[in-house]
Amino acid sequence: VASLEGVMIWTVGKAEEGHASRLAQSWVAHMRRALPDLPRKMLGGGLREADEDALRDAGLIEEVFAFKLFDTAGREVAVLRTWNGRGLAHVRTYDASAPLSSALEARAARPASRHRNRPEPTAEAAPDPAVDSLAAARPEVWRMIRAGRTVVELDDAGDADHRPQRYAEAFLPLHAPNGDLAGYVEIYLDVTSFSEEMTETMRIAGVGVALVALIGFGAPALGWLATRGRSRKAQDEMQRIAQRDLLTGLPNRAGFATESSRLAQDVVKEGEGFAVICLDIDSFHSVNDLHGANSGDAVLRRIAAGLRASLRRGDILGRLGADMFGVVVRLAPDAPLEPILARLSARCAAPITVSGRAISVSVSIGACRMDPGALGVDGGLRRAEIALQEARTLGQGQMRVFRPEMETRVRRRRQVERSIRDGILRNRFSLHYQPLVRAEDGRTRGFEALMRL
Repeated sequence: VASLEGVMIWTVGKAEEGHASRLAQSWVAHMRRALPDLPRKMLGGGLREADEDALRDAGLIEEVFAFKLFDTAGREVAVLRTWNGRGLAHVRTYDASAPLSSALEARAARPASRHRNRPEPTAEAAPDPAVDSLAAARPEVWRMIRAGRTVVELDDAGDADHRPQRYAEAFLPLHAPNGDLAGYVEIYLDVTSFSEEMTETMRIAGVGVALVALIGFGAPALGWLATRGRSRKAQDEMQRIAQRDLLTGLPNRAGFATESSRLAQDVVKEGEGFAVICLDIDSFHSVNDLHGANSGDAVLRRIAAGLRASLRRGDILGRLGADMFGVVVRLAPDAPLEPILARLSARCAAPITVSGRAISVSVSIGACRMDPGALGVDGGLRRAEIALQEARTLGQGQMRVFRPEMETRVRRRRQVERSIRDGILRNRFSLHYQPLVRAEDGRTRGFEALMRL
């Protein structure tokens, strides 16, 4: 049991590192698109305070709750983090002509401290290249990323209440479009949800393996060998069941993530692209209300079978939620995506006969096209869900393909929501009365009651 627990912890840790590495690579690609002039500014003498808003809007997205930018000398040039639901940015300026060696010598004479535990500098404090140098604070990490490696470190929040329960720090180089090294980035990623899903999956598999192991130890040597083979099959079967939806037989969210990641890696090797699609049945609750839960289950099975028949061999189909399905399809760079979406929509819209009654449903579809070389299936699924939300706002049976401005709207909406919650908690709303005056005679006819944040 102790050995099994050690293997499970090691497996979950490796999965978290891979997940964090993929998220970090997707974030860097997103930054290249959102701020294409960022590498040029870093190479041209550093950032300015005017760049803080752009960095905050482009960088603090979804799982990324903080990041730091370093120049090619390893000096910290920008810090962005989330605090009480708000994004805080701070750009540091240095004398680029001042050598870093003297500052590092001064740093060597001081007691060593871990970079992550030192207090955040205030805006009034003068920047110290020795303290803010990645080369001085984390020499082992500095050597690895200078060698072109991506470094991922996992940690728990502990007493730091402003950090997620489980998070990762990813260090990787930041290149300009022409391939020149512009600096380095340290990205803080929230992996709590992924860690909990992996731990739960491993726990289910571990219970079965532990039971089989206990039976095997109590049997003679020959029986133990036979049990060993059966335990392997049982473990494989439990792993398969843990990643399958029992109603439709499709991969569930965990199985969909596993299979789609494998497909993305194969596509990258072949130099192709792919697309991630989310389908949501419109007003599915009305099917259960009008026809019963059994009819609703039958509709889900028929839709799953229809979607599977509409896809090519090798495409991935999974059930992501109660009435949501996910699809990953191979897609050549010049191939259109809309005909595929129309085919899937038409297949789901066909009337379904259940117990002699015809039931018609429609689906809303959101999709995200991934460029050749992209590895971030998780990021593609998130963007497809954003496009799905846009489609829902337009009515039933609508389709939308992700565009960057959709993510900007979602991010701004969430910032407003966080500001409202923060304003309620901190009592930052105030009541104002605005008079309504009749233009004919100037008499006040009433008032509007306004809440101002």
